Amino acid sequence: MRILVIYNKLAGRWKYVQASQVVEKALQQTTHAVEWHSVETDGSFEKKDLNTYDRIVCIGGDGTIKEVVNWIVKNNSKTPLAIIPNGTGNVVAQCLNIPLNPKKALELALTDQIEVVDVGLINNREYFLMSAGIGFDAKVIKNTSKKMKRFIGFLAYVFGFLKSFFNIKPDKYFVRMNDTTKIYKAQSIFVSNFFKLFKFINNPEAKMNDGYLNVSILQSFSLKDLGIVFLKLASGNYAKDWRYEFHKTKQIYIHPIRSKTPQQIDGELANFPYLDIEIVPKALRIIAPKVS
Repeated sequence: MRILVIYNKLAGRWKYVQASQVVEKALQQTTHAVEWHSVETDGSFEKKDLNTYDRIVCIGGDGTIKEVVNWIVKNNSKTPLAIIPNGTGNVVAQCLNIPLNPKKALELALTDQIEVVDVGLINNREYFLMSAGIGFDAKVIKNTSKKMKRFIGFLAYVFGFLKSFFNIKPDKYFVRMNDTTKIYKAQSIFVSNFFKLFKFINNPEAKMNDGYLNVSILQSFSLKDLGIVFLKLASGNYAKDWRYEFHKTKQIYIHPIRSKTPQQIDGELANFPYLDIEIVPKALRIIAPKVS
């Protein structure tokens, strides 16, 4: 098997050396032909011919994975993607139940456990694997210091969350989906293919291969309301609540009334005048345990 390893040595908190050593040592003990590509020093991997590889292995965080996913899907490639999580949040790996231990993740990466999953497409130009959001979730990412992520890892997001939590401010959005339009005053509009962080699942109906986007709209207007919603969702209580709406759709258009409302795509900040999002069914082959 010919393998292209794309790695980001700047991802995560002091984890690259350990992860790379584990992966390199393990691959040396196989008969696979391995080519390494650094996103910092080797130029763009997008110049490579995807059809010459049997597998793409990505060592990095959610941002690097997002770039690789865009490359594969834009080229309509059937080459499977395997992930060795090595970032700060590793949300994509958690959503796919990929081990965070590099040795175990590599063992999975070399198997034939191939799942075919949907991806989202934004403004007909950029793909995402897990989620896109506007409002509170993007504010947390914006308020999380990159320097702090280097020193304390995932805990940096806790500080970003608290900073955002105690400075909540709803925004207005024009939304069109399922042949209806509405003006929402909301804290956040979160569009996901699937999203899970630890045991927290934002939408109980979300599946990665059902051909639908899952829309979660947080309409709470006070700090108390926001706290109630998070406590309910953390406990797995998805009962109907005026503060929180669930929708399934194949396409959604979101236009923020305030142009500076933060946006995120798979955990990376974005800046679009609007979000026109559609689902692209079965667009990516990925190495992962069975997905729902």
